[in-house]
Amino acid sequence: MLAIALAPYLRDALGLATSPGDELVDVVRFVPAPRRSVMRACRAGRIAGASLVGRRWLARRGAVEAWLRELGPRAVPGSDDPGDDLEDIRRWIASP
Repeated sequence: MLAIALAPYLRDALGLATSPGDELVDVVRFVPAPRRSVMRACRAGRIAGASLVGRRWLARRGAVEAWLRELGPRAVPGSDDPGDDLEDIRRWIASP
């Protein structure tokens, strides 16, 4: 754990180039989702390399972004025709 936490500092000290996805981020602060859901994903191992350091979940930025891309957008349950809801809203706005 200590090596993971010190890796960014060692790279800077040694002058090694880092890619933007290599830096460690606090997953709970980085992801705009409910805290419990993010922590549950970390515990379940859905975010590659996420580690509990003290009271913070740390992971590489690239791994967190990959997890978010994997989730992707989801369809909202409703009617079969997605334009149907929009038409109701348009009528409501247009009515006097």
